[in-house]
Amino acid sequence: MIAVIGGTGRLGRLVTAHLVEAGEQVRVVARSAPATRVPGAHFVAADLRRPSTLAPALDGADVVVAAAHGMDLVAGESPGEVDRDGNIALIDAARVRGADVVLVSVIGAAAGHPIELHRMKWAAEEHLRASGVAWTIVRASAFAEMWVETLEQSAHDGKGPQVFGHGENPLNFVSVQDVAAAVARAATDRTLRGKVVEVGGDDLTFNELARLVCPGRAPATCRASPCGSWVRWPDRSVRRWPDWRGPAWAWTGPTCGSTRRPTTRHTRGCPGHRCARSRTVPRPEWGRVRQAA
Repeated sequence: MIAVIGGTGRLGRLVTAHLVEAGEQVRVVARSAPATRVPGAHFVAADLRRPSTLAPALDGADVVVAAAHGMDLVAGESPGEVDRDGNIALIDAARVRGADVVLVSVIGAAAGHPIELHRMKWAAEEHLRASGVAWTIVRASAFAEMWVETLEQSAHDGKGPQVFGHGENPLNFVSVQDVAAAVARAATDRTLRGKVVEVGGDDLTFNELARLVCPGRAPATCRASPCGSWVRWPDRSVRRWPDWRGPAWAWTGPTCGSTRRPTTRHTRGCPGHRCARSRTVPRPEWGRVRQAA
């Protein structure tokens, strides 16, 4: 059985859906039950900030997916409480039960990083490596959907999206759907134990991303995202979609079918970035899919 911690969140729900579709028994663990549950998964309440609640939630789990993030200021969360202390408590609870741990972290996690989230994720990574638990770490860049929604919500009264600062520093964005597929594979593929997998997309500045957002349109009719994602496997190879997932993984992608290198900016002249034409396409339209080594 696979326990998905943070299974009601943006990433956790998609991970849960992938695992259920693959025929896995899945337990969703979060502070409160979701309004709409993923069919086939069952829910158990627990809170990373209350370690005593974790043991019952992990009872019978073979794999624990740590997909929660302490970024909800309304709930009084902080990266220190959730991404460091909460994950450390979760790792310790998983060790007692002999369960594997798949930890969702961030690309660039480091002890001296200027961003608190990256420092707290690094602390959790270090504890996991030293814990004796069989582990896989999946590092992801910024979720494109979250930032697109934020920019769309800031566009009002006929004005464009609001960008803080000069908006010219490049940032790597990735679709949360692609991250979820990588996490789900890490949960079920034991050959990835003791490995770090990185999932990212294209580099864009916030000004470039803001120009992809359609002011005045509902998010459902204006979906802008980077032109494709890449995954860096433990052998250090970098593979773009659709090369890495393998035939068993259902997936979608942008219309452009980009095969450029992951750090190349890819915005101008790309039909996949035109708001009126951006859409998801079925796997067959992408061509051949290979199982990752």
